Amino acid sequence: MKKALSLIIILCVVVSMFSVPVNAKSGSTGSKTKTITMYLNGEIRGIQENCEVPYYSKWKAPKETVVCGYIEFTTTRDETVIGVVFDTEDAIEAEEAKLLCKYLTNKKYKKQLFAYMCDGFSIEKKDADKYFKLKKDGNGKYMLIMDIGNQYGVFRAIDGSHVFMYFTETDKESVSGSLKKKLVSYIKQVKIEKIAVGVNESDYDDYNE
Repeated sequence: MKKALSLIIILCVVVSMFSVPVNAKSGSTGSKTKTITMYLNGEIRGIQENCEVPYYSKWKAPKETVVCGYIEFTTTRDETVIGVVFDTEDAIEAEEAKLLCKYLTNKKYKKQLFAYMCDGFSIEKKDADKYFKLKKDGNGKYMLIMDIGNQYGVFRAIDGSHVFMYFTETDKESVSGSLKKKLVSYIKQVKIEKIAVGVNESDYDDYNE
């Protein structure tokens, strides 16, 4: 089986040379949940993309993340939870993101999705149903849940352009059931926001005169 690093290298190559601030705040989903805002692509054509990422309040959360679209938490059991945004507009990861967005839209793509994941984790395709499951999501799409004993991940198509993943790995035989439930619950709450910044329509009017 491939390790967490292999998953990141193969399925999501996210590159950034600058530190990206993240803003932690209390979530509205209960006293035990907080939210971190990841700033994704910077300001492009006056639009800032943010990703709202829920996490358990007792986890150790970063004050900043060096790689855009990538974040790590440490659980109370010293397990690392990785959060990754797959973005179809990113030149490096666009191909993977487009495939995942497509595959997670309709159950008819289950076979292709499972084959894609098997290639990424060096799993025999005949064993795919042992390790991967599709679960209907509240947004009309599907979540992919992978459970390979000591490795556990959840993928969710947030919209037609972004897929989010929570991934964790433990040195024990299997990931705890409570952590699995948290990741499935939290991934349903991940949101992408596009906010207009620094530009308004009057600026364009003045420029065109």
